[in-house]
Amino acid sequence: MAKQISILVIAVLLHATLFVGCNNESPTNAIRTPGVTDQNFQTEESRAALYESWIARMDPFVTTESNGTYTLDWNGFLASIQPDHGAVAKYFAGIGLLSDDAKIIEELKGSIPIANAEILQANAKRSNEALQPEVAGACWTYWWGRRCCYWGAEGWRIVTLLEAGAFLPAPFNVIIGGLGLYLAYYMSVYNGFCLNASWVGGQWVTRP
Repeated sequence: MAKQISILVIAVLLHATLFVGCNNESPTNAIRTPGVTDQNFQTEESRAALYESWIARMDPFVTTESNGTYTLDWNGFLASIQPDHGAVAKYFAGIGLLSDDAKIIEELKGSIPIANAEILQANAKRSNEALQPEVAGACWTYWWGRRCCYWGAEGWRIVTLLEAGAFLPAPFNVIIGGLGLYLAYYMSVYNGFCLNASWVGGQWVTRP
């Protein structure tokens, strides 16, 4: 029961507003999951890809210190994106406009102090318990946040649990039940899904 509650907590936090406006249309391709259109799916995949691409760009500039905390070479990172993302670099220099890329970069940068606080707290307790989510599946902790992946029978079990949320009172029936439909789409296409959350609070879904 504790594991199921933990999964539901992640589910509610994970992109909770995505499904408020969902309708009952079916996707137009061969795999049909009611309530999740191809456009929903592609939009969220694009959003997830943006998170993943910026994590990859920032990762070489993040150093793990001897106590396990992280340090970001911010100036080095900005210099690295100047050639191909000049507008984003200008924003951080105070002479550009806020964009989706800049928002995600700010979120990832802001996650590092939160991760460090968690690590220092764990160090003080001489335990890594603070960084280990109590959920079933394979979970990893990073400087930017957490990723938990599920597949096969375990993935479908979670989908079934979430889809049962359709019988909860509003608005939880839309949020939790809708997420179940969305993850069922991932299970149908990839036989699995990964729930990702930055330390700041952004959430996105990726394939295993």
